[in-house]
Amino acid sequence: MTIFSKRALSLAFVCLGLSFLRTASAQNLVVNGDFAQAQMLAAWNPDPGVAWSSTPDHTGVAMSGSAKFVLAANDTQTMFQCVPVMPGTTYMFTAYSNISSSTLGVLGGNLNLYASSNCTGPSTTLFVLFDQTADSAWHAVNLMTTSAGSVSITIIANTPTMPAGANLTAALDDVSLSCVGVDGTGPTVTAPPAATAPQTLCQ
Repeated sequence: MTIFSKRALSLAFVCLGLSFLRTASAQNLVVNGDFAQAQMLAAWNPDPGVAWSSTPDHTGVAMSGSAKFVLAANDTQTMFQCVPVMPGTTYMFTAYSNISSSTLGVLGGNLNLYASSNCTGPSTTLFVLFDQTADSAWHAVNLMTTSAGSVSITIIANTPTMPAGANLTAALDDVSLSCVGVDGTGPTVTAPPAATAPQTLCQ
């Protein structure tokens, strides 16, 4: 195991509920995370089974939309975007998902953490389960993680091995990655046990 891999495996991350409050000045580093109609899926790299849709939209704002996944049995469709970040800095990842039709389909995602600035080379993957309930309701997921050099956000939708006729129709919206504690106003977190001092975020 490389030194980077050992360090990456020690990344501190914690899932937070909707009650977590970020500073209002936090900038979303994801380009076109709200899938506005004027941009549709611009800045993302989608597979053919991923398309822009005006409905459903998480916020209900006019001229907006979401990324829509439509899959059949044993199918997998992905979309991704590489987002450069500052090394050793803690970020909050947030996304909203909505499954309208599913027979055991899952909408999930990966945060791939790289030591490089262009999302190449060795990485550590954090899997994020967005949604697996076909209730046509929006569900939020929040994940705080400490970066190495950059982050590649890979959004994944898939249906596991199932009989013919299986399906998944899902939407993703308002994807964001923002630095926690902008302008030094945020909290501090205790670094992994190997370190001795707390880390101030987003200095």
